[in-house]
Parts: sequence; structure tokens; C-alpha cells
Amino acid sequence: MKFKPRYLILFVLFVIYFGFRLYFSSQTPYFHDDNSYFSLRQIENIAETGKPISTDNLFQSDREFAILPLYYYIMTPAVLFSNEIIAIKIINNFLASLLILGVYLITSQIIKNRKISLICSILAAFSPVYINQTLNTLNEFSILIPASLFLFYFYLRLENNPKTINYIIPLTIFLLLSSAASIIVILGIIFYFILNFIEDKKVSRYEIEYSYFITLFYLWIILIIYKTSFQEFGHNVIFSNIPTNLIPHLYTPLNFLEILTSIGLLPLIFGFITIFSYLFIQKSKAVLFFIGQLASVFLLLLFKLIRLELGLVFLSFIFVILFGKFLQDSLVYIKKTKFEKHINLYLIVISIILCLIQVVPGFFVMKNKINEGYSPEHIKGFMYLTNISSDSIVLSVPKDGHLITYFGHKKNIIDTHYISIKDSNQRYIDVIQFYSENFKIPALRILEKYNASHFIVSKSISEYNISKISFIPDECFKLIFNESIQIYEIRKNI
Repeated sequence: MKFKPRYLILFVLFVIYFGFRLYFSSQTPYFHDDNSYFSLRQIENIAETGKPISTDNLFQSDREFAILPLYYYIMTPAVLFSNEIIAIKIINNFLASLLILGVYLITSQIIKNRKISLICSILAAFSPVYINQTLNTLNEFSILIPASLFLFYFYLRLENNPKTINYIIPLTIFLLLSSAASIIVILGIIFYFILNFIEDKKVSRYEIEYSYFITLFYLWIILIIYKTSFQEFGHNVIFSNIPTNLIPHLYTPLNFLEILTSIGLLPLIFGFITIFSYLFIQKSKAVLFFIGQLASVFLLLLFKLIRLELGLVFLSFIFVILFGKFLQDSLVYIKKTKFEKHINLYLIVISIILCLIQVVPGFFVMKNKINEGYSPEHIKGFMYLTNISSDSIVLSVPKDGHLITYFGHKKNIIDTHYISIKDSNQRYIDVIQFYSENFKIPALRILEKYNASHFIVSKSISEYNISKISFIPDECFKLIFNESIQIYEIRKNI
């Protein structure tokens, strides 16, 4: 097999991008969101016992976790061989960096222009929303997005190369066991079939059989993993059992400015031009496939079935791929004109513009992410909880819940893993009411209701529209820690 220079260029791009990610994520010793510490608990438990946490002993009442565990198993080797957070960040950022290879393979398949494929790979990798969701966080996005891209690549080859099924089936199982959000891919394939039916295009037997497989396998997994949750919470499982008052804040509607800043001006404009062109003028099954995926994301966002940030990540790389198709079509047109000899100059100018308005902002998102991680001073307060009684129950806003359990090893009353909390709606109302109370008696009743011995005041309360705790200071509450956060102990004998 003859070595091709483009493979070296692609490898160098991958290494540089992975190096950037690792450098910036390693600038802070902590992750920048609370859910990362839920993931870390699961990973460490797998390293210790061989299985994820099923029954949570660090919660005020009984609860069982319903999770798809593959992501945590993949990350476990980092804990087995090193106790350092940086080891986990290395694996996490390596997986996220595979996005470059995924986009390159897809665009090479449908565009057949290696230069454009490289441009698209860089654009997708430096998408601000993708960096924001994967750089210094521990969640399944790091494998969900690259795995989806590789699956798209093999699916596009399935019609002409049936042997591809040997790769796509294991990859599908891998993807579906990693995240319930893979429903985006399945629904996108359904829309792809609908578009082909409208366009009177035939779909191969292999594509149909695979689509049956991925749909039925997904439903089977969801029913097995979330069976108990469906029995307890009913249709609320679809919304992860999130408290009703919180849904409008977590599942915010799409707005044009947010789409523009997440995707970029040129990919957005020329991506829509490509959609219009291939729906009404030109024909391409590959483009129809990604239009189907686009429809899937918009529909799920419209009905608030996926979080906005996840939808924007999918939209960002789909529009980059459609933008690549626009570039290819523009090159075909230029070759028919007198400007044919200036094609390379055209690509250079486009690359420079994209670098300035797409890649540079993505680089600064990486740089700014350093300041978004939890500071050592902030974490110090939660570590202080190890000094209080082992049977203590600590009340906090949901965002601090996982920090209490991971760093303080104490029971919390609520955290952001709502899908496993039976009375999440009532707990959320009680906690917000506690911090909003003007008088200590109603506040004490809420603490009594959950048998809480301590409560925490941190900067996170501002995210729940709480600016001031009116009932403190008071002799009923003893301030035992007062630095980056405040920890109060409830005095029983007053």
C-alpha cells in the first residue's frame, strides 16, 4: 500500500488538535461541571468493584441509578493505572479528538476532494459548542459524537459494500450502549427513508435491514435499562424526570443567534443553500441522509426531547458537512469558467476566512475554558464536609449535589441526576423555597422534612435566581466554614 501525504497531514492535524485540547484541559485540576463528578463516581466504582453504582448510599432516601454504562467502562483504565485526573482527561480528549477522523472519512466519501475534507475536519473540530461540551467535562458526548460520525460513514457505504455490515453492527452496539441520545441517529435514518420515498429513490435491502436492527435494538436496551424508571415516573422519563419548573431553563428554545454562534456564519448560510439545492434541484442520497439527520435534531429540539447543547453539537458538524458539499459544487462550477486556474487560490482564500471566523474563536473558547473549571478554593469547601459526622445529610441547590457526594462523601438531598429521584419535582420546589424563605421557621421545617443537619450557600444559588439568603445569620444556624462557600450546621438544642 502506497503511503499518501494526506494521511500524514491528517495525522498531524489530529495530534495538534489533541495536543491543544489536552494542554488547555490540564490547566485546571478539576472539571468545570457537576455532572462530571457523577461520572467520576461511576468510573471509580467500576475500577473498584467491576460494576457501576446501582444503589446510591449517598442520597437522603433510597434510589437506584438507571444508566447506560459503556462510557464509564471505557474511561475506567485511566483510574486503574493512575489516580490523577489528568489520566482521565487524556482518554476523554483523545476520544473527542476522533471527531477529526470521522468528519474526514464522511466528507471523503461524499465529496471526493481531500483538500475540502481536511478543511471540514478542522472546522468541525474547532466548533465552539463542541469544545465547550467536551474539553473539560466528563460525559458521553466525547464518544457519542465521534461514534455517530463513524456510523454515518459506514452507513453511507452500506449500499455499495455489504461487507460494511461487519463494522457497523459492533459500532452500533457500542453507540447504543453509550448514550440514550443515539435516538437522534435512529430518527434521522427514519427521516432519510421518508425523503427517499418522496424523491422516489430506492433504498437498498441492507439499509432497510440495518435500520430495523438499530431501531429494535435501541428499544430493547431502553426498556431493559429504564424499565423501573418507566414504571415509577411514566412519560417523565423522556424528559429525564427533570422538575417541571426547571424544564424551561434546561430545554430552552432555539434562537437564531445561538445557532449562528455555535455553527458559524459561512457553514450556516451555505449549508442551507445546499439543503435547498438538493431538495429541489440536484439529487444525492448522501446529502438526503444528512438532511434527515438535521430534521431529526430540529424535531427533537422542537419537542424538548434533547438538551439544546446536544442539538447544537449535532447541528454544527452536520452543517460543516453540508458546507463541504457546497464547496465541492462551487469547484465544479469554477472549472467550467475562466477562473479554473485559480481554484487553489479560491481554496486558500476560503481557508483563511474560515480560520479567522471559525477556528480562531474555537481556539479562544479552549483558552477561556481554563477559567470555567471549579477552583481549588471552591472544592476545598466541599472537601471540608469530610470532617463532619458520617451520617450527616447536607442540603444544597441541585448543582452542588454531586460535589457533596464526591468530595464530601456525605448524603445530599437533590442533585442533577433527576431520573433516579422519585420525588424530584417536590424536592426541587422545597430546596428553592428553602433558599428563598424570608424567615427561619419555614426554612427549619424544610430541613426537618429531609432530616438535614447542614446546608450550603455557594455561588451556584445565583443560577436559580437566588441572590440573598434572608434568614441568616441566625442563632439556629452555626457557620462552620466560611471561605469560597459557606457551610451551616443546624443547632438542635436552642
